[in-house]
Amino acid sequence: MKLEEAKVAEACGRIERALAAFDAAPQDVAQLCQAHELLQWLRGQYVENRALLDGWLDRLKALREQVLQRLRRHAGDLSATFVEAVQATTAWQKRRDDCRALLVELAAADRLERLDCPQGHIEVKYAKSAVVPGPGTPQRAELYALLDAAQRWADVAVVNPLRLMKAVDQGLFTPLQVGQITKLCPVQSSARLTVRDR
Repeated sequence: MKLEEAKVAEACGRIERALAAFDAAPQDVAQLCQAHELLQWLRGQYVENRALLDGWLDRLKALREQVLQRLRRHAGDLSATFVEAVQATTAWQKRRDDCRALLVELAAADRLERLDCPQGHIEVKYAKSAVVPGPGTPQRAELYALLDAAQRWADVAVVNPLRLMKAVDQGLFTPLQVGQITKLCPVQSSARLTVRDR
């Protein structure tokens, strides 16, 4: 048996074992997922090398039907699990966002760059960006004229808010121009939290 055929035979055997494991413990959806993923892989192999799998078509069809039988039989349970997972994910996302807002408030107030916890630590990085006037507004035209006069287009790209603030922080504008820029483009500060595991 060629190497490629050996891989096909192994995949078929793994599908059958995964289905048997799922039948023994239907709550273990991972086994059904594994069988489905292997079946998808075999489909891909068939598209790439039809001649190789022509002799396996009957077995592949039988395996696909076995997977579909389980899906039909457990559709209600799978649907319930899916809904529970979506609800749990939504709840955790809200909890994450709430905690993030509180931690950003604390980090900004105390200028913290690291927050420790039993699971590891959180790195805090700060960034400033400008709120650029909208296209077609008089303020946008005024900003363009200011950048032209200062000859700083290359430093801020096409009025990129982050690059504009970087150019301001690097002292590329006169104090008068900085005052005009910050009047036209209010500055916003933000913090990025990155989790580092222990």
